[in-house]
Amino acid sequence: MENALAGAVDDLEVYTDVDDPVADLVVTMAEEWAAATGRSREGSA
Repeated sequence: MENALAGAVDDLEVYTDVDDPVADLVVTMAEEWAAATGRSREGSA
C-alpha cells in the first residue's frame, strides 16, 4: 500500500494525511483478528 501511495502523491504532507489513518486501521484490524484467534504480539518478528 505504501509504495502505491508514494507513487500516487508527490506531497509528503498528503502522503502522511492518507497513510496515518490507513496504518491505524490496519493495526486495529490486526489486533481484532489476533484477539479473535487467540494470537498475540508475543514472539512476533
